[in-house]
Amino acid sequence: MEKNLYLKDSLLNIEKDKNKKQLVLEKALYFFLEEKDSAAVTLLKNTEIERYILEKSDSFAQNKKYKTEKTKKLYENNNELQEKISQKEKQILLWQHIFQSELSENQSLQSLFKATQAHNKTLENIIDSLQNELLTIQESHKKIEFINDKGDKVLYYGEVKNETAQGFGMGLVEGKGIYVGEWANNLRHGKGKYIWENKHVYEGDFVRGKRQGFGTYTFDTGQKYVGGWSEDLREGEGALYDEKNKLLVSGIWKKDKLISKN
Repeated sequence: MEKNLYLKDSLLNIEKDKNKKQLVLEKALYFFLEEKDSAAVTLLKNTEIERYILEKSDSFAQNKKYKTEKTKKLYENNNELQEKISQKEKQILLWQHIFQSELSENQSLQSLFKATQAHNKTLENIIDSLQNELLTIQESHKKIEFINDKGDKVLYYGEVKNETAQGFGMGLVEGKGIYVGEWANNLRHGKGKYIWENKHVYEGDFVRGKRQGFGTYTFDTGQKYVGGWSEDLREGEGALYDEKNKLLVSGIWKKDKLISKN
């Protein structure tokens, strides 16, 4: 049956080649078209056309076998190629995963680097601020020497303005004692602490070089007075305590004297 099909195809292919066998071919073709294969084959027997067709048929079979083997080879090659492509795709996916991981790690490092830069910038700003403040302190803090309102020589180190003690500083009063606290125009003014050479101590408010306001005066015996002051004298409400901080007396003071007990 397959051979008859090939005969049909061969006749169709050579139908255009008109020659002396034209009529035979046309008639055989007619039989094939009418599904009368046996009649067509009988017509073609003992003719050169039959031999030609048989040769073509053998050639067709060989060609078909060749093409089949070639197709099989191509199929095998295609499978091998697909396998290689699959392996390459897996490699590509692996490299993509590695790249994404490295990219994420790189982005994390970049974020950390930026945060570190910002932190360093903040530290630089703080350092610059401290350096400027230190420079200001160095420029404003000096060591000077002057005579106070009582004629005493004072060696002073601290904040200075217009070459006078102004602000916070320490003054050593020659032969008297030492004062640490606030100053204004070479006078103790504001909060401060004065320590005499006889170990008496006053800590509290000063106004224009004198004890004035509220403060605590501790004697060398350990007793202390806590209360109001005016012009270096006890004034107003105040209390006297012993060395063990036990209350001895409290009341109203006037020009350094107790005038009324509570």
